[in-house]
Amino acid sequence: MPVLNLYSQNVEKISYLDIGPDGSQRINRTVNVVFAGWSQMEVKREGNFRVTYQWLRLVDGEWSDRELTERRPMQGTLTGQYDALLRDHALFPNASSIIQIGRGINVLRMFDIPVGQTRPIWLSTDGNSFFMFYKMYVIVN
Repeated sequence: MPVLNLYSQNVEKISYLDIGPDGSQRINRTVNVVFAGWSQMEVKREGNFRVTYQWLRLVDGEWSDRELTERRPMQGTLTGQYDALLRDHALFPNASSIIQIGRGINVLRMFDIPVGQTRPIWLSTDGNSFFMFYKMYVIVN
């Protein structure tokens, strides 16, 4: 990640709801961040597996190739997972997560609505997958 280019941008303060990895905690946090780019994920069923693909676009860059980021046994249905995400987003619209990328860089990933959509989570036209769209921010101190 071109971190040096990111630091030329303005630092922002963002407040978000940290729900923790298992969803059990709900703590409001405020962090200093620099906008880094966008991420889009596709979740689909392949056989008996739930697979997730991701694309990234860093500031002043182009979209990366689609990359497989997760493959695990399917639990429940795809539409059930989609409905649960929509419900959770309606209840906690500022819920976000911090992920680590590269060499220990902490990134705040927040839902965002892309051009042409009405929400950050939507079904594919064939209904066999759903998409999620995020803004990404590098956390700075």
